[in-house]
Amino acid sequence: MSLQENLSYMINEIKNVPYMDHKGRKYRFTLSDLYRGYIWKNIELKERITLGTMFYDWAQNEGKEIVVPDGKTAQGQQIYRRV
Repeated sequence: MSLQENLSYMINEIKNVPYMDHKGRKYRFTLSDLYRGYIWKNIELKERITLGTMFYDWAQNEGKEIVVPDGKTAQGQQIYRRV
């Protein structure tokens, strides 16, 4: 898939992310959570970094009413949550 197709895929997958977890806390996710593990791992690292930048930009602009950045993991991955 192209970068734009991957971005569209991630945006479309957000609808499958729950608002709350089973304990009633706001559900937080990383971009890799939007893919099955083997698909995300097959995307080259430089493309995953670019996708992360593209998604973050989308979340700060067009997607700001859908998702918001919500910190980082210990590994430095951006965490998001649904609004």
